[in-house]
Amino acid sequence: MAHDVTTWLKFAENLPQVGYAIFNDTELPITERGAADPSVLVVTLLARSISNFNGVLALIRAGLVVEARTLVRCIFENLFCVGGLVTEGEAFVQEMFHDELTSRRLRGKIILDRPMENKEFEGRLRSHIEQMNERYPRTKFLTPKQASERSPLADAYLFYSQLSSDAAHPSMSALSRHMIRVVENNEIVRGIDVAPKVQQEELADAVNMACHAFIGVLVGVNQMLGQTSANDRINAIFAEYQVLVGIQHPRSENPLKE
Repeated sequence: MAHDVTTWLKFAENLPQVGYAIFNDTELPITERGAADPSVLVVTLLARSISNFNGVLALIRAGLVVEARTLVRCIFENLFCVGGLVTEGEAFVQEMFHDELTSRRLRGKIILDRPMENKEFEGRLRSHIEQMNERYPRTKFLTPKQASERSPLADAYLFYSQLSSDAAHPSMSALSRHMIRVVENNEIVRGIDVAPKVQQEELADAVNMACHAFIGVLVGVNQMLGQTSANDRINAIFAEYQVLVGIQHPRSENPLKE
């Protein structure tokens, strides 16, 4: 597997252009579903993924590996949603909608649990939440793990979980990056490093995972939209990626295919 961050960046910097090519080749359907149409949602997920991916590359070049890995985690979350939309369509859209409602309801409850001086606003908010409860009484959150299990992408949740532990959350693993030991006068002294040195291999690994997730998004969006003109380019970068990670016999099949 290639561990050179320069090699990975050279490969990665070409990927967003494939995403833009899909945009240029796409005419979004006008249906009664509007913005909730699965095809519209996968394109918005592609747009979000391109932005996240460009952010990863900028942070890697700045040597900010924790911040980069946090954005890589976002791309994996986008990938899980793309996979759910490809395999379940409108049923998955409904779960996304219920997740949004559940989040709004929870945030509203948090606000109402605190004393409020603006009674008019409090009344409107309380009425709005009551209406949501009456119309949608049984909504629930859609977790990344649940989303990943909606398609053949369940194994990718392991990457997401790792990125959550060592970067996105202030876990013991993440905080240990800043803990150091030095020897002074023949004694071990513990200290805190505000800007710990980043290993080049870890930078390369972050770009590798970003490419893994982003290519999956490209494949899924391309499949949902019915094989765009970017299809051959996607197959080519998929094969090149497999060579970079050390797979001796690159496969051509769709990673979202059962």
